[in-house]
Amino acid sequence: MINAAMPSIQTDGKMPDKHPDYYDIITKERVALTTIMKKVTVYTLSTCPVCKKMKTFLEENGIAYRLIEVDTLDGSEQWAATRELAKYNPQASYPTAVIEDVIAGYDIEALKAKLL
Repeated sequence: MINAAMPSIQTDGKMPDKHPDYYDIITKERVALTTIMKKVTVYTLSTCPVCKKMKTFLEENGIAYRLIEVDTLDGSEQWAATRELAKYNPQASYPTAVIEDVIAGYDIEALKAKLL
């Protein structure tokens, strides 16, 4: 993250003026936070090798995500998760990432475009 802190030098009891790039730095910081704070939900199966690739990609890039491993849920939760997944991806294929839009499968270019 960008550090916008300035040294706390005081003269005549007054606070120093902000750094000339202060507002530019704050704007970049807000853009970075908006990018970081995208809500990412990933539907996977615990035994799926392609799902593991997607999780590795997200983790290596420091992207926080909500993981739903559908096959590890109990009967009613599994049914509800599958139904929720079908709203986003009618084929209900795995992995499926929901990031503002739906990315079905391990589409590395679509993931990069949405997250990086």
